[in-house]
Amino acid sequence: MGCCGAATRVHSSQVNGRRILPDLENFEGPIRDRQCSDVIFLLLFAAFCGFLAYVLATAGGKGEPDRLLFGCDSYGNVCGKKNPKIPGASQSGKNTVSRPYLLYKPHEIPPKQCVRSCPEGEYTSSVLKRCVLRVTRETLIQQTLNITRSFF
Repeated sequence: MGCCGAATRVHSSQVNGRRILPDLENFEGPIRDRQCSDVIFLLLFAAFCGFLAYVLATAGGKGEPDRLLFGCDSYGNVCGKKNPKIPGASQSGKNTVSRPYLLYKPHEIPPKQCVRSCPEGEYTSSVLKRCVLRVTRETLIQQTLNITRSFF
């Protein structure tokens, strides 16, 4: 019996232009004795997709996806938005509508800032409105030297 009740699916093939018919009586290949096993995994995959949709809906409803999509500065302000005040964070609650890009400079204080546009030359803007450092051979060598100096 074939998969899900279908007849055997043994077909003829062509080799060098000649049609070759298989010997159906003596055929013991994998298709002849196949059983239906993919339905169980299809149900498991559907259950997994449903669970994933539930997790994403819960995370989107109870969380703040804007923090991932637009980025936030060092004080918790989401870039490109009017922000509510966060208790205990003195610099939170700023209106950053006019500053939609997130600039990250790890050696400055504060390291993450919302800016109007990315600085010309060494930074470029990415898909998620983040200013990303352009990596050239010189900047890569300079970063490597800075890291190795801190070890010695």
